[in-house]
Parts: sequence; C-alpha cells; structure tokens
Amino acid sequence: MNKNSKPLIKNFGLFWHIENVDWGNTGHGRPGVLLGRTTKQPNVDFAHQIGIYALYDSNFSLVYVGQCNERNNGDGLKARLAEQRRDLPGRWDRFSWFGLKRVSKEKDKSGNYTLVEPNDSEHPDRQTILNHMEGILIFSAEPPLNGQKAKWKGHTTQYYQIRDPKLGATLDERFNIYMSTLEKK
Repeated sequence: MNKNSKPLIKNFGLFWHIENVDWGNTGHGRPGVLLGRTTKQPNVDFAHQIGIYALYDSNFSLVYVGQCNERNNGDGLKARLAEQRRDLPGRWDRFSWFGLKRVSKEKDKSGNYTLVEPNDSEHPDRQTILNHMEGILIFSAEPPLNGQKAKWKGHTTQYYQIRDPKLGATLDERFNIYMSTLEKK
C-alpha cells in the first residue's frame, strides 16, 4: 500500500448482534441508532454508514452479503438491515459491516459521534482497493485455509458494538438476574 494512499474501508464491525440494535420507531420520530466504540473513541452512530455488510445465522454461517448506500431519506446501513430483518426474518441474527464513511469529530444531539461523507481527494490506489476487497472477504467469510489477515495497515478501525442503554437488559441478562435471585433463596 502506498504510504499516501487513502483507505477504502474506514471502519468496520464484526459479528454484531441484531438484539443490540435500537431499531427505533420512525413513525413516532425516533430513528434509532447503531452504536459502536473503540477503546479510544466513545459512542459512534453507524446507522447512516455506507458500504458492504454480511449476515450470519446463529451458527456464524454466512447467509447473505449485500451493499448499503444512502437512500433518498439519508438512511444507510441501519435502514438496509431493517429491510433484511423484515425480508429474512429468523434467518440471521448477526451481521458484519465495512464502511466507507469516516468518523467525524462532531457529535449529534444525543452525544454520539457522527460520520463524514468521503470526498474526492480520498480515493485509494489500486493496491489499497485490492487489499481492502480481500480483507472484506477474509473477515466476512473466514475461509479456513487463509492464514493471513486483512492488509489494512492500521488505516482502518474496528468498532465493537455497544447496546443502547434505552433497550434495557437483554433476554439472557434478565434470565441470569432471575436465576441469581432463585439461587439466593
């Protein structure tokens, strides 16, 4: 990769769970969020990210690959995943994504960092594009004979999913709390 080449994939998330997504309620003015973070970067909303995504079943088997771009209403990744949730119910429960927008230094009204549209000066060179395409396939399909990882040279940041506190405890968390109260009796 050329030292001056800009990365194609700016950030990504692996095996995020649909249970941890705040899908919102657009009919009631609540669009929801798709939150992620790193150890250095607090909450980022990836709902409007554009790029490639992969869907997995409960056994982590790859079941679908697609792309998400902005719609007329500005929606991106979260809107596309919501469509897949409606079109393929029960067929997948995890997803990975690979985004073209970089994280902004600006925050939205909720205090989450937002995304910035790539500009024309951010075009990567051919080798970077090939490295990133290969990286997407390696990360999303996890081919057993591939010994190497993605060649992203620190220009691409992995984000880890965080559950929006508005969603409350997961079913597993509620079950564990219930079981611990039974054990105490």
